[in-house]
Amino acid sequence: MFGFPEGLEYMIMNSSELADRVIDAFKDVIDEGKNPEDVEAEVYASLNINPNDIIHSDRVRILNEVNAYWEECNA
Repeated sequence: MFGFPEGLEYMIMNSSELADRVIDAFKDVIDEGKNPEDVEAEVYASLNINPNDIIHSDRVRILNEVNAYWEECNA
């Protein structure tokens, strides 16, 4: 699709989808009044997602979006 080897292209697309699911789950725990740092392992476990399956740029996106949502909810 983008000229990447087939496996790499899949990994990038899969990582983005996993990141979207993780971000939504962290927003849910923030809405429940929990600190995402305290429940990070539980969030990944509940989604059956290995953090190592998420590429660096998506990890940064997760961090930025979750932190922004946390600040918005606690302003």
